[in-house]
Amino acid sequence: MELQNDAEWVIWCKAKPKDKATQTFREYGKCIFEGKRAKVTQDNDNQEGSSGGKHVTRARGWWKRGDVDACAAQTNMQCWVSQEMIFDDERAKTHLREAWEHESGKDEMNVVLQGLEQHFWRGTEAGWLGCYDFAGETWAGDGSVYKCSMGAGSVCLQRPGCSLIVRVGRDEEGVSSLRPELAAIARTLQATPVESDLLYLCDSEAALNKMSRWIGSGLRTTLAGDANADIMISIIECVRARVLRGTRTFMIKVKAQRGEPLNEKADTQAENTRQLSSECQQWTTRTQRMTYEWNDSDGVQHVTAWSKAVRNAMLRGGAEYRVLDRAGTNWNKNFLISTDVGLRSIRQTASAGAQSHLMNKERWGRRCMLQLQEAENWHKPAATTWAAEFLLREGESRECLGSWINSHTVHEAKKRRAKQVITCSFPCGKWLHRIGVRKSPGCELCKRERRKDMASDDALPMETVAHIQSAGCKAQKKSIIGAHNRRGRVAEV
Repeated sequence: MELQNDAEWVIWCKAKPKDKATQTFREYGKCIFEGKRAKVTQDNDNQEGSSGGKHVTRARGWWKRGDVDACAAQTNMQCWVSQEMIFDDERAKTHLREAWEHESGKDEMNVVLQGLEQHFWRGTEAGWLGCYDFAGETWAGDGSVYKCSMGAGSVCLQRPGCSLIVRVGRDEEGVSSLRPELAAIARTLQATPVESDLLYLCDSEAALNKMSRWIGSGLRTTLAGDANADIMISIIECVRARVLRGTRTFMIKVKAQRGEPLNEKADTQAENTRQLSSECQQWTTRTQRMTYEWNDSDGVQHVTAWSKAVRNAMLRGGAEYRVLDRAGTNWNKNFLISTDVGLRSIRQTASAGAQSHLMNKERWGRRCMLQLQEAENWHKPAATTWAAEFLLREGESRECLGSWINSHTVHEAKKRRAKQVITCSFPCGKWLHRIGVRKSPGCELCKRERRKDMASDDALPMETVAHIQSAGCKAQKKSIIGAHNRRGRVAEV
């Protein structure tokens, strides 16, 4: 009855709800728009029908994560208004259709500080800090890095139509997340009038720490050896001019990807800027630093200056080269010298031409290691050690083991034991005998059991990790069999 007597109401609802009979507003209202969601065929993933409804709703539980991603509608939707409402039908339909056919993957983050909507925006992190009521200009900037391109963008609250974008150059020396963040700060300082106070929202703690080094540091602070000295010069000069003018500059850290409207807009600007042509690049002056080309564990090529990633790649490449080279040597001894299998394999591989494994020492070493592992007459490590083979084996549990070791929920003692087992340095009898701590590598548990039975201590099995964890150890036999049987009962359940 309240809606029947009121002409100022708008309802957005499902086109065919289950409780359609109870929705009385359909009797005295009218439908001004119906959005049909895109249908997905069973044969393929191509969408048919209407192109709308792809980015019209928020994800479930978005308020818990600050998620601003726009998701597809799960059903057709309708917009109902009162029959007595006076408005421009064509204009309303156009706006609704544009919203329904929205192509951006993010929700529109337009800050409105009037009416009921102001309470929502003032409840954000920047709203609680009073950033939206700042007397000067409120800006937010962000940087974006993907593959070999860097982009930066910044937006202003007081000037909605003003947005700054810059394609950051010098990517031939490698990319970093810090450089575009500093570029966004530099462009904002250059665009803001010197006589206006500035409040800047940034989600990069590294960029803010970079600037804080120049606050009250004295004459000893220098840009010598700084990889981003070209951008820092612009930032320092702008901040110095503002200090001499007497204007205030505030840099505030906000959380990234938490629904902060200005930060989300700046992030979108930065992502779009990365797609600009190389002719639009700024800060392109090369330095004298040496660059390195290296491939990561996934085979993706990187070109960067010296960094921790380059150091780790060198260590990993050197270790792999040593192991694979030993695998090739062992393959020669087993297949090439004693039999003709090696010659036939070489001829077959060489027939592929320049793309064969013979032209790449790493690929040839891996092939030799795999062939030795499958050989029936080879009972030793195909390369240097069993641990090295496990770490080089693809498609096994190495990735899971790495994530388990890096997990903060796993106790450090368990991590340490796992690393000792993998590196063959677990403090068992064999290892202790090797480093001179124990006189004999024999199993102490088996020795204890033999003495109980009044048996001889001669020819004791070596105390290795495999021996302790197997039923071959007499003292561990009952525990190992019990654990094995218990595992079987759990699997059956």
